Amino acid sequence: MSWGPAQRVYHRALIGYTNGEGIYFNDPQALKNNTYGPGGIYRPDKVLGNTNKTGIWAYWLDAPANPNVTNYQSKCWSWYYSEPDGSWWDVGLPSCPCLKSQAAKDYTFTPEILPSTSKDLVMTLRRLQSNGTVFQSTLPNQYSAGRRCVYDADGYLRGGFTDRYFAQDSYVNGIQDHIKKDLLPFLWCCTKSPLCHLYYERRPLDTCTEYSSPGLGLVYGTLHFFMFDGQEYTFKGLGEFVIVRLSSALGANVFTLQGQTERRLTDSGNTNSTALVRVAAFYQGTLKVCD
Repeated sequence: MSWGPAQRVYHRALIGYTNGEGIYFNDPQALKNNTYGPGGIYRPDKVLGNTNKTGIWAYWLDAPANPNVTNYQSKCWSWYYSEPDGSWWDVGLPSCPCLKSQAAKDYTFTPEILPSTSKDLVMTLRRLQSNGTVFQSTLPNQYSAGRRCVYDADGYLRGGFTDRYFAQDSYVNGIQDHIKKDLLPFLWCCTKSPLCHLYYERRPLDTCTEYSSPGLGLVYGTLHFFMFDGQEYTFKGLGEFVIVRLSSALGANVFTLQGQTERRLTDSGNTNSTALVRVAAFYQGTLKVCD
């Protein structure tokens, strides 16, 4: 390096790096005004660099120049590599309805309820993910994951979001896991850095293209059952029976529908055929409703 620094008195050559957005580093030796001083001309190829090798400097360009500044891109990448692919833990989650009116009529979904102590923080971290009316899947799947559907003011689906750590009802530990492991990574990847595609690889978006409205279940005549999946069969049992039972992923009873049958009575007396005469429903610890 045999340039003539005296020819660039007002345009001193610099050694260092810049990110183009105001963050930079200049070699302190290159800033010294020692062109004619006793120190002589600065020749970096003759000086021991920070690599402990003569003339070789190396800088970590993806680290912030200020150690007190959080490197959100690094945090996003670390989270991305620590997370499994969503294809195995979002199994069985229902697709979001296309319309808010559909979600309101579909018992697979329920309006979201957040703990009052965490609601403001959750809404802030979600940003546009919660800008609207939010419905969530009524129950988590076997991996404790859930679906969240956000609708705009006109009732159309704005976005379907998949939460690995599902914030169900006001479950405190669940909401904390949701904040730390679902929402903070969203902040790192989508809000504070341009790596949103990484976030949605691990937290897949859902659209209503796979949605189908729930089937209708019927009991009619001498105990003809029409099931939710479209199957139909005849049952002639006599006594009390469980018609429908819905359990959570942990095995807890969520909904039970019981029925009682009796022999049909005609003008000529009892017959061998049976009919449903009474039902009782139980839902999440509420009182039984009998008919």
